[in-house]
Amino acid sequence: MNLIGNITFKKINRVSPSQFHSMKNCAYKSLLAEAFEKKPLLPVSPNAYLGTVLHKMLELISRGEIKDETEFNSRFDSEILLIENKLKELGYDFFVPLQMNVRDFGMKKFS
Repeated sequence: MNLIGNITFKKINRVSPSQFHSMKNCAYKSLLAEAFEKKPLLPVSPNAYLGTVLHKMLELISRGEIKDETEFNSRFDSEILLIENKLKELGYDFFVPLQMNVRDFGMKKFS
């Protein structure tokens, strides 16, 4: 029989809405995520990567760094490129290009 060793329990100080949803759907997945220091065991949906870009865009707009549609499109394209390069580095190049792997990509961009 293999022994696991000492288990160190960590206090959860904060739970985001997405973490709560994940815990509600599968407590074991959340437990494993904590055990592996929140490094995903499997890649998340390509929608999540687009969501990361969209959150970044909202942040830039709220800071006043993006003032018009031209700036938005330029920054959006550069953020998408950064995410896609990161996906390739992680070995998730099957998600690239995101535009082809996220349903309603254009609608989500302009929503």
